[in-house]
Amino acid sequence: MAPARLLKLAALLTIIIGIVISVASIALGQMRVVLFIIFPVFYAEGLLPAVGIALLFIGIIALFLSFFVSMTAGATRVQTETRSPDEAEVEEWRKPEVRGGGVVLIGPVPIIFGSDWRMAVTAIVLAILLIGMVLLFLL
Repeated sequence: MAPARLLKLAALLTIIIGIVISVASIALGQMRVVLFIIFPVFYAEGLLPAVGIALLFIGIIALFLSFFVSMTAGATRVQTETRSPDEAEVEEWRKPEVRGGGVVLIGPVPIIFGSDWRMAVTAIVLAILLIGMVLLFLL
């Protein structure tokens, strides 16, 4: 398995574990969630919520770094596959395809964007999950 995929998988697993620990600490009463204007604010006491929040931050940073690792791996692969001009005429090389997408939440209104329909659908599912989590924490 490629290092970027392994790092991305570890980051997602860390984020999921952080969310589970945070939800458990809310259920135990060690963490509270309040709404300030439109932003959810978390405050907590104890070791369990601190571990959950730390895992969330570590997972987000690792996920961010996995994108850079995958981009640098793609760049080195393209550099090592260069050919002479004569061989370039025989076979045409394609640039690596980069796909992306995201969600911007402005209050309860999601703005969803993506470079293709799969990324847009993934962003829609993530937006629904994020809004559901915010509603779950506030109710």
